[in-house]
Amino acid sequence: MVIPTFKVEMEFKSHALFRDDVKEHAIKWGKEITFSKSDKRQVRPACKKPCPWTIYCAYVPNDEVYRVKTFVDQHECVRSFNVQWVSTKWIVKKYTERIRKNPTWPIPPLVETIESENTVKVNHQKTYRAMRIAMQMLEGSAAEQFKLLNSYAKEILNTNDGTTIKTKVKPVVGSETEEDK
Repeated sequence: MVIPTFKVEMEFKSHALFRDDVKEHAIKWGKEITFSKSDKRQVRPACKKPCPWTIYCAYVPNDEVYRVKTFVDQHECVRSFNVQWVSTKWIVKKYTERIRKNPTWPIPPLVETIESENTVKVNHQKTYRAMRIAMQMLEGSAAEQFKLLNSYAKEILNTNDGTTIKTKVKPVVGSETEEDK
């Protein structure tokens, strides 16, 4: 859901999906919602006191779903710009596709985009970590790429007789070495 709207009898396939939608609601509306009860059978998020907003969702074994049993859709609190659910994980989930399209996106404009689209405050360091994680997901880590180098060289040698491969390795400490294959 882009903008989660809840109602009694609403169903969710999993505990995690319900929690994610509640967190999304908290971020979208700038609310300080916490989970007072959260286990495999039931989930009870509520807004910071004295706000009456609360929702109760329980597992229904016969239907194998989580169903909203009670819902008080009334916020009496003011918007918060420091919502705890704006995490590195959330930024990665929401912005990886846009980071893929713009891999050189500088952190300050990315922070500005996140803040303006969601009306929340975002930590630059959290955004930097999210950008690094998203890029690793999209490109793979350097270590993973390096592990593939030997098998790639062997494949070239096996398929192209008479080929010579030179690899240069620059150690973090020390000088450059050459290895001929």
